[in-house]
Amino acid sequence: MLAALCLCVVAGLAAFGLTGAASLRSRLTMAVLLGSAIWAAPFLIEPWQVGAAFNPAQLALSLACAIGAAAWALIAYSRAEGYLGIIGPGAILGAGAGLSHAATLFAIHGAGDGVFDDAPLSAGVAIASACAVLSFVLLSRGRRHAVPFAAISFAAGAAICAELSGSALTLATTAGGGRPFGGITAGAMMLVAPVLVAALFAAAAWLQRQALKPATRASAWRENRRPSRVPIRAETAFPRPAPGQSVAVQAAGPARPIRRAR
Repeated sequence: MLAALCLCVVAGLAAFGLTGAASLRSRLTMAVLLGSAIWAAPFLIEPWQVGAAFNPAQLALSLACAIGAAAWALIAYSRAEGYLGIIGPGAILGAGAGLSHAATLFAIHGAGDGVFDDAPLSAGVAIASACAVLSFVLLSRGRRHAVPFAAISFAAGAAICAELSGSALTLATTAGGGRPFGGITAGAMMLVAPVLVAALFAAAAWLQRQALKPATRASAWRENRRPSRVPIRAETAFPRPAPGQSVAVQAAGPARPIRRAR
């Protein structure tokens, strides 16, 4: 569980650090970071049965559920107001984590012959939702160290949800006997999942960096450009005092002759 906790903490720190950004690319980066960490947590926690194999298409569906739920939660957090903008995103993120873990369980070859108990999965969804709500509460306060504590809360909920969801399915003794063509073994997924998550992290970081480049270049250009000279109007300019004129005459200008006192 320690590996899953560390992965989710890193994802939370990177994602929640971008909550102030309003661009679509930043929100997509946050959704990829959170969703991929939720999806990879079961492969780093569960002691899968020897010989168990996963359907790649259903694993892709599980990853899409996690990223989609994270994106929906972030949209709700940015647009909703009041308590709805805190409770709603947490509930969406927790439900997405449960849906993703359930899709991962049923991606196992022979899962249909096993026994499924929905009580651990429901408890995992409730805990993940509560921890996600706490994360959004901390972020909405905007206090010091809010991002690290929000990341820790998210990681705890995601890891506990993955642990409880894995115990919801009891496979038959022959479930892992015949690995279908194209299936991925559980041992391979323990290596593939972290590598895929690292690739998604790198892609998200690259997208965020590409989004920041135009703004950085524009600000640098504004700071380094030479100041333009303000044109001086010819009729109001006195670059040098005309010889033979007093200060009063220069201040009055040619349109206002000074009257001599009688």
